[in-house]
Amino acid sequence: MTPGVVTRIDFTAPPRWERAVLGAGATVVDLGGPASPLFHLLQARDPRAGEQVYLVDAVSGEEVAEQP
Repeated sequence: MTPGVVTRIDFTAPPRWERAVLGAGATVVDLGGPASPLFHLLQARDPRAGEQVYLVDAVSGEEVAEQP
């Protein structure tokens, strides 16, 4: 099992930007079968899931003031 996390990277952010959103979860890695490794993604129920945590320019690391 991987550690639980409280944020996820949003891969739908515009190019060059890195956006993180709330979304707690974990991954279970199953190493015991013929299709090994098999990954199971678990997401916690949270009414705030998907809310933006930060938005930065991935190259400079500077915070982006607002989305286009």
